[in-house]
Amino acid sequence: DDMFTKPEELRKDHAQPNVSSAEETFVLFQREHDVHKIAGMRGLAVSTIEGHLLEFVKSGELQIEKLVSPEKIKVIQEAISKTDSKKSSEIKKVLGDDFTYAEIRAVLYQIK
Repeated sequence: DDMFTKPEELRKDHAQPNVSSAEETFVLFQREHDVHKIAGMRGLAVSTIEGHLLEFVKSGELQIEKLVSPEKIKVIQEAISKTDSKKSSEIKKVLGDDFTYAEIRAVLYQIK
């Protein structure tokens, strides 16, 4: 019975101890399916949330279709073939602003 609150007790209602930031995002995404909402909830940039989720696409724990529509996947795959490049910046030049770097990377991870 000491007067000091342990740091893990202060965090109890927020973060799960021993859970990475990416894992926390993944758990929220399984409930919310909205990267913008999760970014707001967590106080993080959308690009950070997308980066977290890409880790799980890369590992196979998250299906790419949960992040990128099948139509977009097809167009990105065609752009990858056309550019014959694995660089997201070169592929993005071909695709334009209708596609995000996260979507392109997700497809690239699927191909590797």
